[in-house]
Amino acid sequence: MQSPFYADHYFGATDAAAESRHHYLVANDLPTRFGHCRHFAVGELGFGTGLNFLLTWQAWRQNAPADATLDYLAIEKHPIAPEVLAQLHRQWPQFASFSNLLVRDYPAPLPGCHRLTLDDGRVNLTLVWGDAAQQLANLSGQFDAWYLDGFSPRTNPALWSEEVITQVARLTRQGGTFSTFSVAGAVRERLQKAGFDWRKIPGFGSKSEMLAGELNDPPSVISRAPWFQWPAPANGRRVAVIGGGIAGAATAYALARKGFQVTLLEQGEGLAVGASGNAAGVISPFLTADHGLASRFSSAAFAYARANIKNLQELRPEQSPWFHPVGEVKLAIDPRSLSRQQRLMESGWFSESLITPVDAPQASTLAGIKIGHSGLFSAQSGWVNPVAWCAALTEAAGDALIIWTSTHVAAIGHQRGRWQLFDSHENLIDEADQLVLANAADAARLLPAARLPLQAMRGQLAELSATEQSSQLRRVVSFGHYLLPAVAGRHLLGASYQQSDRAEVDADQHRQMIEAVSSALPGLVDQAIGADPAGRVAWRAVTPDRLPLVGPVSDALHCQSLYQRLNLGQPAGQYPPAEPLPNLYLNVGHGSRGLVTASLSAELIAAGLAGEVAPIECDLVEALHPDRFVIRQVRRQP
Repeated sequence: MQSPFYADHYFGATDAAAESRHHYLVANDLPTRFGHCRHFAVGELGFGTGLNFLLTWQAWRQNAPADATLDYLAIEKHPIAPEVLAQLHRQWPQFASFSNLLVRDYPAPLPGCHRLTLDDGRVNLTLVWGDAAQQLANLSGQFDAWYLDGFSPRTNPALWSEEVITQVARLTRQGGTFSTFSVAGAVRERLQKAGFDWRKIPGFGSKSEMLAGELNDPPSVISRAPWFQWPAPANGRRVAVIGGGIAGAATAYALARKGFQVTLLEQGEGLAVGASGNAAGVISPFLTADHGLASRFSSAAFAYARANIKNLQELRPEQSPWFHPVGEVKLAIDPRSLSRQQRLMESGWFSESLITPVDAPQASTLAGIKIGHSGLFSAQSGWVNPVAWCAALTEAAGDALIIWTSTHVAAIGHQRGRWQLFDSHENLIDEADQLVLANAADAARLLPAARLPLQAMRGQLAELSATEQSSQLRRVVSFGHYLLPAVAGRHLLGASYQQSDRAEVDADQHRQMIEAVSSALPGLVDQAIGADPAGRVAWRAVTPDRLPLVGPVSDALHCQSLYQRLNLGQPAGQYPPAEPLPNLYLNVGHGSRGLVTASLSAELIAAGLAGEVAPIECDLVEALHPDRFVIRQVRRQP
């Protein structure tokens, strides 16, 4: 098969699998190296047909210890469509089981990182769509082997530039290896300049020579933002997670799959008793026309959450489905929302598999009810039962997880290298090597020195009796609020967003929400006006910039003292690395988007604790860092 972009073939030999195995697995001695490692990271320039990944995955299965983890990251500027991949992979039936999983979860062509967790957590595949030089500069990690798998330097010179090879060296641990079919003089020169030693070895078939080598002279690396630098992984494998909502359950699950022993502590009588205890919630991405940080993180988290749900449901196919991918119709109910949706579609960022414009008749046909507005249709969106999701996460964690409910942690302390958890009588509840706070706004109480900018926002849901007309609703419909299809004769309408400490259902708020439905969908729920209000109240933790706090956290005063001269604009290299609280991480502040963002945030934390490649780009890791508000304050001081 030939690339339409570079007038070059993806592979040249009749036996493409044998050719790729020779060029990459054998040249890097991977089968042998896989046999005695706990974690291994492979990087590839140019994912192409995915053949190299399939070969590597197969070799990992055959040679690596059962408890070891493979990180495989590939950068591709022109991803092949999944239906074309499926067709190409038919010529390699020996990889059918691997190919089916890859194609099933293959990400949309949005630039940036897309994390796929495969083989029950043994394999992390991070596909990075975009220009290699730009994307490499925004990645972190230390790789053990590289497949320099671009097309010929003659047809694709950008992938062999000095900038790209230098970034590859930055991301390679000392002694890490590479291989490439190319023996061009410019390639050898750039590899050597970046710190790699190279040698010529026999090629495959008619290709007489190729290159292989090691990084023996790693370049000095200056952190782009030392104030956001994560600490090196600690040795201890016991982790305590405080908070039994979706963030805590997802964190416990992600850690358990990476070999940690986890204790999950929840102050309520069961899991998912806070905002995660709602009867249903919407799974839908937050997208913006500029596809900035929040939009990029949300779209990546949305895809990861969907894959997580799919994997969990496949573990227990006999259970009733708790995720309903019915799609969502986002209505343009006023000039402002119409303009926003038009800009979204004109941006060119988003494929039709993610969102597509619909007029009023099309919206009516999709939803099954009369709709008088145009909008956007998100076919992959839907609604989920959060309580069932939390239960599935903790069940799938298996014996690696212990759950303690009705356990209120009144205080925490760090003594002799371990975190200690105390009750209100100062009795020791538990201690662990590492601690993750996933307890929403309550994290601020346990960490006053961090000065976490968390605010509890009240959210009220309304339950409405279905009518003959509203019972026809087949999709989630959103219009500032959202209305779910009826289940057992009841609709769920959500959600209010206000500062209040009132725990009871507010009749005025209930009425206002129903009026919003009547305005957007006239006549659909008029029977609910005047009826006794029914619903649920819960509080979400929100941050000033509406992004969660995910990662290590510092004592605020100590962080300020370390970086008190940041406002002077000195280069990053003049500052020391961050000194966060030891072995403590946050997964809080998800607001109303936690069902989408909690799982990928949990994977980010678990990957950091396990020393694995981060599932998102560096600028997104920095945008979520809990110390970002302290750093902003320092930057803005006179």
